[in-house]
Amino acid sequence: MTESRGALAVGTLLAGVAGCVDAIVFDRVADVFPANQSGNAVLLGIGIGHGAGSEAWRPAVAIVAFAVGVAIAMRLGRRVPRRRPAVVMGCELVLLVPLTVVVLAVSDLTDLDDLAIAALIVATACAMGMQTEVIRHVAGITVATTYQTGALVRIAELVGGDDPDHDRSPTRVVGLAVLVMVIVAYVGGAAIGAAAGSWSGAMLVPLAVLVALVAVSTRPRAVGDPAD
Repeated sequence: MTESRGALAVGTLLAGVAGCVDAIVFDRVADVFPANQSGNAVLLGIGIGHGAGSEAWRPAVAIVAFAVGVAIAMRLGRRVPRRRPAVVMGCELVLLVPLTVVVLAVSDLTDLDDLAIAALIVATACAMGMQTEVIRHVAGITVATTYQTGALVRIAELVGGDDPDHDRSPTRVVGLAVLVMVIVAYVGGAAIGAAAGSWSGAMLVPLAVLVALVAVSTRPRAVGDPAD
C-alpha cells in the first residue's frame, strides 16, 4: 500500500511537471509541445499541408528529441536499474534548467532566434521523453505522465465496462482515481505554466518538484522504484 501511494504521488507530480513545461514552451517559446507528441504530430501535418517549413521544423524536432529522450532513459535504466528513477529525473532536471534560465532572464521570448528555440525544444522534449520512462504503472494501472489521451481512453473503458458486477470493484475504483488524478495534475501544471506570461517564476515550480522527487528517490526505500 505504501509503495502504491508513493508511486501515485510520483506519477501525479510528474504529470504536473509535464503539463507545466508543455504550457510554457507552447505558449511562450515555440508553439510546440515538449511532452504531448500527438499534438506535435498534428502541428507537423499542418505545417506540411501549408507547405511551410517554418511551421513544420519545430514539431519535427520535438518529436525526434522526445524519442531520443525515451531511448536514453531506457539505456540508463539498464545500466543503473536500482537507481533508475533518481538518475532519469536528475537528467531531466538538468535538461530543464536552460528553459528556466531563459524564462527568468528574457522578458520577450519572441526575440529568440531559431537556433535558441531549437536548442530549447531539443532539451525540453528530450527531458519529457526521459520522464516517460520514470514510471509506467501505479497500483497495477498503466499510466503515462507526459500524455493523457491513453488515460482518457482507459477512463472511458473503466466507466463503460460491459460487466456490471465489476462497476464498483476496488480495482476499477482505484484505476479511475489514479487516472483522474494524473489528468487533473497535468491540467493543473498547464495552468501554472500558462501563468508564466505574468509570473516568470512559474518555471521554478516543476524544477522544485523534480529536486524534491530526486531527493526522496535517493533515500533507501522511501519511494522504491516507481517504474516497476
